[in-house]
Amino acid sequence: LVTPTDDLEAYDLYLAGRAKMRERGASAFEAVRLFEAAVARDSNWAPAWAGLAESRALLPYYAPGPGEPQVPPDSAYWARSLDAAETAARRALVLDPENASATVALANVLRDRWDWGAAEAMYLRALGLDPDNFEAHQQYAEYLADVGRPGEGLRSARRALALDRSPVRLNVAGFLALENAQFGEAIDYFRQGIALDPEERIPWLRDNLLNAYIDAGRWGEAREYALGMLRHIAPESEPEFVRTWPADTLVPMGFNPALLARYPTFGGSAPAIWMAQDRPDRALDFLERMFGDLPPFSYSDILFYPEYDVLRDDPRFQALLASRGLEGRRPIRLAPGEADTP
Repeated sequence: LVTPTDDLEAYDLYLAGRAKMRERGASAFEAVRLFEAAVARDSNWAPAWAGLAESRALLPYYAPGPGEPQVPPDSAYWARSLDAAETAARRALVLDPENASATVALANVLRDRWDWGAAEAMYLRALGLDPDNFEAHQQYAEYLADVGRPGEGLRSARRALALDRSPVRLNVAGFLALENAQFGEAIDYFRQGIALDPEERIPWLRDNLLNAYIDAGRWGEAREYALGMLRHIAPESEPEFVRTWPADTLVPMGFNPALLARYPTFGGSAPAIWMAQDRPDRALDFLERMFGDLPPFSYSDILFYPEYDVLRDDPRFQALLASRGLEGRRPIRLAPGEADTP
C-alpha cells in the first residue's frame, strides 16, 4: 500500500470490502458500507476512498441489497451513484495521485457517462500505474466492448481472468469472446462462471450463455438450457412453456421471444432469437424498446454482437449507436488466426 494506515480496524474493513466487491451482486452494497466504515476510521487513507469509489460505481449494475431501492435503477439513481463514485475517487487521488484503483474508478465513471476518450486515457493511466490490476484490465475490457473494439477487449479480459479467476471475470471474457464470434470459447467461459456462481450474483451469466448457444446455432442445447432455467424461475408456468415451445415448431427449436422476454434472466436474448428467425424488424423493435427504457449512462456492448452485423447500415440501428455517441462504429474483431492469442 502506497499510503499505509495506522488503524488496523480500518485495514480489516478495507480487506472485507475488497472481498465483497469481488463477489459482486448484492455484495457490492455491503462493500460500500464496509469502505464507508473504513473511511470513517481513517479519512486520510487513499485505498479506502478508492475502494469506496469503485464499489459505488458498481451499484446500478446489480440487484439491490437490504434497504436499497427495489426497482431497476433510473437515470437519477445512476447519476447519484456515479457522482458519489467520482467524489470518492477524486478524494483518493488528492491523497495519492498515483493510486491505480482510484484511477480505475474515475475511468468507470467517465465510461458510464459515455465520455469515451477521457475514459480510455484514464484506463491506460491506471494500467501504467499497476499493470497487474485485474479490475483495471476487466473494466478496460468492458470499455472496449462498449465502443466496438472487442478484439482488444478480449485480450484485456483474458489478462484479467489470468490474474483473478472469478465469475465476474469469466462473464466479461465470455461476452467479449461472443462479440468476437468465438462462440465455443464464450460458452466455455459462461459455463465456468455459472459453476462458480451458485448464488447467481452475476445475473447476466445465464442470459449470456443462452445468447451464445443461439449465436452458435446450437439450438438443441439452447432450448434445453432455457427450459430448465425457466422451470427454475417460474415452475408454476411449466405447462405454458411446454405448450408454447413444441419441438416440431417451424421456428428454430420452438423459441417464442415474446414469452422469453417476460423474464429478466433471459430478456436480453430475445432480439438474438428474432434475428435467428429472420425477423430483423422485431429485433429492432425490441432493441429500441430496451435501449429506450435504459437510463442514459448504461452499456452499449450488445450493439456489437455478431447477430446484428446485417443491421449495421439500417437507419434505425445507426440511431441506436448515435444515441450513445457511437455514430458509425463497427466492431473491430480479432483477425482470423488471432482467436487463441493471449
